[in-house]
Amino acid sequence: MNILDTRDLQTRLDELEALRDAVTEAWEELTAAVADESREHEREELSAAHDAAQDEFGEDEQTELAEIEEISTATSSFRDGEAMIPVEDFEEYAEQLAEDIGAIDRNASWPANHIDWTAAAKALSQDYTEVSYQGTDYYVRA
Repeated sequence: MNILDTRDLQTRLDELEALRDAVTEAWEELTAAVADESREHEREELSAAHDAAQDEFGEDEQTELAEIEEISTATSSFRDGEAMIPVEDFEEYAEQLAEDIGAIDRNASWPANHIDWTAAAKALSQDYTEVSYQGTDYYVRA
């Protein structure tokens, strides 16, 4: 299972926001230099700085930032850390959770081998919301 922790996404969110802010700051500085004829000598340098910042915060980074911002608003404990479980692995996660909390004994063949894990996972998913990140759908506790 490829479970993500929202604390890791918070770190990435901070990085992306810093990149976005660098692009904005570089653009504002370049715009001010263009408007001020006495700063003409700075324009080329400021333009290069803006282009470099723009290269680091391109379309992929902007999309990722929007995804993480959406996840952060959908998750009440985003900063504190919530598990993001891939939808395709949620049934396995439900089974593992049941074992971890002592709801079933994995060593006992009955009733563990007669549980409808699809239905159990569906019932568990009622406490979760579905989000998308980097092309994968996840369940995360809302």
